[in-house]
Amino acid sequence: MRDDCINWKYSLDRNGYAQLRCKRRKKSTRAVRVLWEAKYGVELTAEQHLLHSCDNPRCINLDHIRVGTHQDNMADRRERNPFHGERNPMAKLTDLQASEILLDSRTSPHAAEDYNVTPQAIRLIRQGRNFSHLKEQGMQPTRVQARRGRA
Repeated sequence: MRDDCINWKYSLDRNGYAQLRCKRRKKSTRAVRVLWEAKYGVELTAEQHLLHSCDNPRCINLDHIRVGTHQDNMADRRERNPFHGERNPMAKLTDLQASEILLDSRTSPHAAEDYNVTPQAIRLIRQGRNFSHLKEQGMQPTRVQARRGRA
């Protein structure tokens, strides 16, 4: 980090980010966005996000800010969050078990019995909402066959 954080002392949004009322935009706006646009003379698009290298939402030090996408922001979050997958203290499965579930062709209720979790837990893994880092590493779920009697 080039310098220490400069913490915004005024209004914060519900996620703890520095905000201010911008007359030009006629709404509250994240302060770092206004500062960045003023410094560089470029208006960011809706798809462009400002990412904090310091992970401090109150920080307005532009040396800690870079332009990226929502996907970049989510990748940063996963990289810095030590509690995804089996490292989450609430995890009931290991990364290996979640990988096996992605390759398991049985229905969610049947797989859930063997792993001692709910069918919903199995579905969330297969949808990439839980253990999403495995799908990013190339793991793809096996297509589950429809149950008998269903179209």
